[in-house]
Amino acid sequence: MRKGSVLLLALVAVAVAILATTAQAKPKQAKVTTVTLAGWSAGADEDNLLQQVVNTFEKSHPSIKVDYSVINGDYTTAMTARFAARTPPDVFYVDSSLAPTWAKQGVLQPLDSYIKSSKYNTKAFFPSLLNTFKVGGKIYGFPKDWSPLAMEINTAMLSQAGIKRAPTTWAQLQADAQAMATKGVVSGGKPISELV
Repeated sequence: MRKGSVLLLALVAVAVAILATTAQAKPKQAKVTTVTLAGWSAGADEDNLLQQVVNTFEKSHPSIKVDYSVINGDYTTAMTARFAARTPPDVFYVDSSLAPTWAKQGVLQPLDSYIKSSKYNTKAFFPSLLNTFKVGGKIYGFPKDWSPLAMEINTAMLSQAGIKRAPTTWAQLQADAQAMATKGVVSGGKPISELV
């Protein structure tokens, strides 16, 4: 009987050693959650910048994988179909003109509890831009960018830089901004600093 007990004890010891070695050799991998992100594309530059943001996010959150898909064509119709099928992406672009309607239809979730629990600082956003995503005092989204529909021009400054006409193309705007910066027309700064 004693010989059998010793053999059983030896087998248990070997099994424990094998399990311990296996556990050390194969570290547990964290469960990875995939989050779907959908939006429209404004071009290669924006796509590349967004991919950089996604890569940085995934590095700082290794248990989350972001699956980004571009919705081409009629974005509103495509998203409405996804809402109707109850298969919307987890995170998606919302045009500010649609935010109130989608919030009232219940297809957007208020973000206030997440903002509060994460202590997310919303002061980085211009109030007028953030307000376009507020409905009933609750925040349903954050602005990622905005499009100017008009441009104000200081003709006196243009004149100081030797510019006779307001720019009408992107290339002219860049050239004029460079001329204004070179000639020091803007006191204490650069005109449209991203352009020069």
